Amino acid sequence: MRSGHRDPASVPLHRIGRADGLAPFARAVQEAEALAVDTETHIGTGAMSVLSAATRSPAGVEEAWVVDVRDVDPVLLAPVLAGRTASGWNASFDARVLDTAVFEPSGTAPSGRLRWWDAMFADALLYQGCSGFGFYHGLAWAASHYLGIDTEGKGTTQLSFDPVSDLTDEQVRYAAADAVVTLWVTAELRALLHEAGLDAVAGLEMGARPFLDRLGRRGFPFDADGYRTFLDGQRVALRGCESELAELTGGGQGNLFSSEVAPAWNPASESQAKVALNRWAAGEVHAYFARTTGTARPFSPQDPLTAAVLAEVGGELAATLLRHRHHAKLVSTYGEALLGHVDDDGRVRPQYLQVVGTSTGRLASRFPNAQNLAPETAPYVRPAPGRVLVHADLSQAELRWIDRKSTRLNSSH
Repeated sequence: MRSGHRDPASVPLHRIGRADGLAPFARAVQEAEALAVDTETHIGTGAMSVLSAATRSPAGVEEAWVVDVRDVDPVLLAPVLAGRTASGWNASFDARVLDTAVFEPSGTAPSGRLRWWDAMFADALLYQGCSGFGFYHGLAWAASHYLGIDTEGKGTTQLSFDPVSDLTDEQVRYAAADAVVTLWVTAELRALLHEAGLDAVAGLEMGARPFLDRLGRRGFPFDADGYRTFLDGQRVALRGCESELAELTGGGQGNLFSSEVAPAWNPASESQAKVALNRWAAGEVHAYFARTTGTARPFSPQDPLTAAVLAEVGGELAATLLRHRHHAKLVSTYGEALLGHVDDDGRVRPQYLQVVGTSTGRLASRFPNAQNLAPETAPYVRPAPGRVLVHADLSQAELRWIDRKSTRLNSSH
C-alpha cells in the first residue's frame, strides 16, 4: 500500500449473524450519505453466502458490515436495502444475486429494489478510446490504481466460500474490505468523471444498466427445433455445393455411403480455391484482373479472395464457391454453437457488455453475439403466442446527432 493511503482494515467492522443484529445496520443504511454493497456467493451453486456493505454517514463516519445469510434470512434485508442507491463493482452481478436471494422472495417490485451506481462502468468511461484498454478492470486493479491498496493474495479467500463451512475471520475481513474499497473507489471515480465532463454520460449509462440487465436475464425466445431443421437443410445444400464444385473441377472423391462426391481440393482453403480458379476458370480470372489492374493474369498467393472478389470474377465456379462459403458459415459459425445457448425454457440469454464491451464504449454481446446473428436465423426468433416482436431503428443516428450539435454550436456564435 502506498504511503498516506488508508487501510480498509481501519474501518470499524460489524459482523451480523442474528436477525436482531440488523437494526443498527438498517439505521446506518438509512442515514448513510454514501453506501457500497458487495456479495459473495457459493462456488458452484451461485447462491449468496454473504452480503457486505460500507456506509459513510453525513458526519463522515465510515463503517463496514458483513451479514452471514446462514444466520440471517436474506428476505429480512429487503426493507433495509429497498429504494436505496448503492455503488458496486460489476453491479449487474450483485443485482442478480440480491434479486434472487432477497427481493424476489420478498415480493419487492423491480422499481422498489436497490438502485446501483456501477463503479466499473465509471472506470471504463475514463478509458474509452484509449489504445490497449482491455475488456474491463477488476476491483483489485482499481484498488491499486486509485487508492494505492494492494489486494494481492485475496483470490484464495474469494474462492473459499461454501454452503456448509462457518465463515472464518479472514473471509469476513475480505468481504468487508471489498465493500470499503468500492466505497472509496467510487468517491475517486465520481471526482474524476466530473473533472472529465462525463457526469451526464455516466448518468445515461447508469440509467440504461437495469434495462440491459433485464434484457440479458429475460433473453429472447428461439425455435430450436425449427432451427435444427434449417441447419439440416444447410448441410444438404453444402454437400450439394461440394458435388457441383467437384463436377466443375474435373471430378472428385466419393464414398460407399453416399452418391455425392467432394472435390479433390478443399473449398474452405483460400489458397486451394485460387489454384482451382486459375485452372478451371482461367478466362474469368484473367478478365477480372484485366478490368481491375489492366493486366490479364492468374491469382497470385498474395491476392485476396474475398466474397466481393469472387462476385467480381463471376462465372459458375466463383458463384458456387460463394454459395459454399455462405452455407458453410451458417453451419459452422452460427450452427450448433447457437443451439448450445438455448436454455431449457427455449430462450437464449446473451451477456450484454455495456461500456466494458469495446474500447469505444459501444454495446456488445456474447454467448452468443446476439447483435450479429445471421439474417437467416431471424425466422426462428419467435415470440410466445399472443405476443409480437417490434423492430425499430433510427437511420443514421450518429449523423443526425452531429447535425443537431453543429446547428446548436453555430447558433450560439
